[in-house]
Amino acid sequence: MDEKYSLKVPDIEFWKNLVPCQIGCPIHTDAGRYVQQIGEGKYKEAYLTARSPNPFASVCGRVCAAPCEDWCRRGKIDAPVSIRALKRFVTDKYGVESLEPETVNALLTGESDAGNKWRWHLPMQNEKRKNIVKNKKIAVIGTRATIASHRHEQLLTEEDSSVKVFAVATPLLVPLVEERAWRYPEAMRILRRYLRPLKDAQVDTLILGCTHYPLIEKQIQRIMGKRVHIVSSGRATAEALRTYLENNQERAVAVSQKGQEYYFVSGDVQQFKQTAAEWLGKKITATSAAALNV
Repeated sequence: MDEKYSLKVPDIEFWKNLVPCQIGCPIHTDAGRYVQQIGEGKYKEAYLTARSPNPFASVCGRVCAAPCEDWCRRGKIDAPVSIRALKRFVTDKYGVESLEPETVNALLTGESDAGNKWRWHLPMQNEKRKNIVKNKKIAVIGTRATIASHRHEQLLTEEDSSVKVFAVATPLLVPLVEERAWRYPEAMRILRRYLRPLKDAQVDTLILGCTHYPLIEKQIQRIMGKRVHIVSSGRATAEALRTYLENNQERAVAVSQKGQEYYFVSGDVQQFKQTAAEWLGKKITATSAAALNV
């Protein structure tokens, strides 16, 4: 026979391309695997599969554009699998937002049968937390919805039932931040009014329960005094990510050192750019989130 045939030996990329949903994911999460595990009722294993390559699995279960669904082969038959919704299902059970007893214990102590995979959730190491909270009086400020959820009290008292939590709703702080009005005397008067009960209670730790509040952390610290330790959710998240990368060097090496910043805004773009410029100390480019068609 004179006919010739080309032969290609399948490599790892060939096999990867057989799982289009994983290829479609920017960080190549094995979506097919955790979807299968959910179908088998293995919810914890499904969470760890989704969480392993992605420290922000809980966020992606809510706001991701879900390119994996665009690549899903089931879409060629009828409709793609609702991968993002399934990810949210398991993160609601085992992610940072979970209130199930086993998960709450893991988030606070870093101990569970999943071992070190849980430890990245800790905003502070146990030793640091013991040094910060001395008189067991912890304050939380946040929006009305955050305070009404009693989430912080539940988590804190689960770890130590003797802790006393003082939660105060501070709804006027968000518009003060968004309108860049925190330097006005009126802003300081509002802050003092909100924080006075916490000063009177002599708390030694104050948790900023809203991502707007770090922008006025200096003003809050000035009122509360230097002896009060302020816990910022943004800083805690950054520390948790750093700890995760330090413990997972293969991920750290894979992270681009020359990344770019993209800002997508659901509200007023111009106002956001002005506020962000003051906060970051540089001008930024932002785009309306409507452009994403999510």
